[in-house]
Amino acid sequence: MIKIRYLLIPIMLSVILSGCADALQSGDEKTIQNQTEEIMTMHPDTTDNTSIDTPATLSDKDFIIKNNDTFIELNGNYENLITNEEIVQVSYLDENHVYDTYVYENFIVSVSPPGNVIFHINLLTSELETSRGISVGDSISDVCDKYGVPDSMASEYYLYTYEHDLLFFYIDEYGKVTKIKFEMI
Repeated sequence: MIKIRYLLIPIMLSVILSGCADALQSGDEKTIQNQTEEIMTMHPDTTDNTSIDTPATLSDKDFIIKNNDTFIELNGNYENLITNEEIVQVSYLDENHVYDTYVYENFIVSVSPPGNVIFHINLLTSELETSRGISVGDSISDVCDKYGVPDSMASEYYLYTYEHDLLFFYIDEYGKVTKIKFEMI
């Protein structure tokens, strides 16, 4: 009888603790876990970005957008982008530096004045797409087909990283892309 009691106590503690861990998991963590499981279900052969069946890892070309005959390049020079399409130009001053933001019909670009380097691009409509063909309105499964499993995700975005650049796909509750953001770290 004593031996059975000593065996049952660790088993019961294990069951109780695993149940508590599930109860303590936050809603966001559960959402992320569910999204990861969904991705792995849709893409069972995608466990990391090194598999033959997964999309190519990010490169510099993934941070270039074509707008008509002009290219918008993260870390590129804004002087190459200037067009008559600009709607609004706003200057900002934050704790570290001054920067300018240019609002266009389909996108927003933020520029750091010394050298006019583009450090932030937001795609706002389906008129523009990433180099892999993803645009606002596409599904998150389309994103995963083109980019693979994200490096990080939350309920409102999927994040892909490359060296000092970030690529965010913001999504709504239906899994549709609402905004695409390119950002230099």
